[in-house]
Amino acid sequence: MSEDLELQTLLRTDLHAHADHLGVPTTPTAAVLGRGRQLRRRRRVVTGAGALTASVALGGALLLTLPTARQQTAPDPASTPDDVAVFAVGSRVYIDGTSVEVPGTVHSLHYTSEGMLVRSNARGGISDGSGPEHLTLVGGDGGALDLGTVPEGYGPATDPTLPYYALAEQRGSELYAVVRDVATGEEVRKQPLPDLDRGTWDVPPLALSGDVVYADFADETYAIDWRTGSEVDTARGSTSVQAGRAVGGDGRRSTVFDARTGRTLLSVTRPRGSYGWFDLSPDGAYAMLFIEETADGSEITDTDVYDVATGAHVTLAGAPWELGWTRGGHVYRVDDDVVTTCSPVSGKCSEETVAITRAPEPAPVERTETTCNKGGENCGTMTWTETPDEPANKVTLAGRSYES
Repeated sequence: MSEDLELQTLLRTDLHAHADHLGVPTTPTAAVLGRGRQLRRRRRVVTGAGALTASVALGGALLLTLPTARQQTAPDPASTPDDVAVFAVGSRVYIDGTSVEVPGTVHSLHYTSEGMLVRSNARGGISDGSGPEHLTLVGGDGGALDLGTVPEGYGPATDPTLPYYALAEQRGSELYAVVRDVATGEEVRKQPLPDLDRGTWDVPPLALSGDVVYADFADETYAIDWRTGSEVDTARGSTSVQAGRAVGGDGRRSTVFDARTGRTLLSVTRPRGSYGWFDLSPDGAYAMLFIEETADGSEITDTDVYDVATGAHVTLAGAPWELGWTRGGHVYRVDDDVVTTCSPVSGKCSEETVAITRAPEPAPVERTETTCNKGGENCGTMTWTETPDEPANKVTLAGRSYES
């Protein structure tokens, strides 16, 4: 890393750390954020002619591969408003009238204050068996920044208000929560994590919320202040922490609770015999009741969205797995080339036609299978036509949780 880039990273970190502890009077947040978006239209040049290339392996554990070159500037985050639907079809990410192609097929989309952090892989955007996954920072201006690759199962955690992402990284025999600058990929802070049972995970899934990183181990949730390294009291929960709120449930109850204290903020009884949970908006203000299956196996065609603060809810068309979140908590779905975006408060929706590039549909394949009994007699032949799955046209929604 060049001296200029190292100094830039240290200054950014120090400014953020000091700003968090200043006593500042209450301000009109909406007005400030709106003005801030107008003023932040700038590009940050990544310096250093000899960009760092590193494929780090300690104790046989692959950690991170940084890009071999950064010929592009960081994308402009100011053109990704709170109510704009962000989604991907195959390898192309769509943001507010622009589209950007990334390597492989998109696996997941993560909001940050600097743009969308996109995770993709060469094996159809799948989770299990994905192989190394690529990270790209994409902005609404059509710009993209290569952030290198991470191993399979190392899912990034983000907070939409922060210019960082967090990764659980195994370095030799030690496990760390590493916070990185999303505009450079460079390490900002590294804090050790305890040696606890990880269950089926190679590394524990993480959540990033302000100064706190949450690590979800098999039997407990561990939380740490990533700036100071001090352990933080937390309630047992999951890594779906948004703005300090987490989701849980027991029996037929689905709940939203304070991730630090465990205090219940919202509790809803699901229909008898159903299976489901809450899914939080990126700002933690709204919760989607994600019903995956019903008692009678009936088709799910609509979804309830709740205001966490008031308990009020609206019912929106679409099964929950067809719905994504905008940065500001609006709900959207993508049907062919039509994007429908709905208010989580009024339930009113608007439609927009988007020119989506899709790969050609795969040709049907005729298959034949012959089966016989053990003696090789009484053979029967069955012939059918099937259409192969085409991962190149996989639709991925922002704000939706996709497993590591």
